[in-house]
Amino acid sequence: MCSPRPVQEAVRVRLLVLCVVVSSVAACSGTSESGDTALVIEVSSTSVSVENRTGTSLTKGQVSLIPQGIPRPYVLLLPHMSSGEKRTFALSAFKASDGTPFRQDVAKGRSVKVTATDVAGKTHEREVPFK
Repeated sequence: MCSPRPVQEAVRVRLLVLCVVVSSVAACSGTSESGDTALVIEVSSTSVSVENRTGTSLTKGQVSLIPQGIPRPYVLLLPHMSSGEKRTFALSAFKASDGTPFRQDVAKGRSVKVTATDVAGKTHEREVPFK
């Protein structure tokens, strides 16, 4: 006759495997979108587009391409943008603090973050996953 102990152990093993799989999927999901939805960010394989839908002009800011595993972002200064304006920036235009350009064959992007200040002094921030 079969004892209940092997069945209980099999259930425990299955639950452990399920927990490991769920944790792995959650860890691999990366960065989710956050921040001011009036800043629209589109990421393609060669560029990043930023659209200003805040209803006011943005006077200064920056676009940061945050790589996986490396804490130092690649940055591009965001010039003045009028309300409704859309600008597209090549990935190679993003530079690290030492001037090194972003290269997809060297670093893999994790997210793109835009921080900008409008003419009234209000700060707008948005972060989206790098696709």
